[in-house]
Amino acid sequence: MSAVELTLVKSYLQIAHTAQDEALQALIDAAEEWLAKWLGTPLEATEYTEDLDGGEYTLRTRWQPIIDVAEILDRLDEDAEMDFTLGAGGAIQRADTAGSLLNSRWPEGAGRYRVSYTAGYEDLPAGVQLGVLMLVSRAYHQRTGETGGSAAGVAVNWSALMASDIVATLKAYRRTPVAAV
Repeated sequence: MSAVELTLVKSYLQIAHTAQDEALQALIDAAEEWLAKWLGTPLEATEYTEDLDGGEYTLRTRWQPIIDVAEILDRLDEDAEMDFTLGAGGAIQRADTAGSLLNSRWPEGAGRYRVSYTAGYEDLPAGVQLGVLMLVSRAYHQRTGETGGSAAGVAVNWSALMASDIVATLKAYRRTPVAAV
């Protein structure tokens, strides 16, 4: 399932027929996959589990924005109660049982906390949607280039399509991952 629907792309491109639907869907899928990597965030809500280090005031996950934290498990003390709150910028902070922020560090330990969470977007922001539409439109009208991701047998150089107008549209949504996978 795509974050940007085929009907929206066809409306943006002013295409009324169905002859290009398969090729357009392939372009949408490839553009979204490439754009998610460029932005450093999944475009759709995606579940992750990570082992994070303690010793700081916050736990920071690789993927943002965080929609929900399902569980935090202290791998050194599996019976420990993990109360937390989601702070600004997706930082997971310690909290008391009432949800009030504690001004203390998470106990130290490499990979000590196993965090299960959902990151991405439940509803794709309009600016990201517009960026996908712009990329698909350029790829659809050019349909040539170096291999940088293939769509329906057509090589697409997505980086070359990222002109300053698309970069300006998307820069507010771009995140730098905390750590490489």
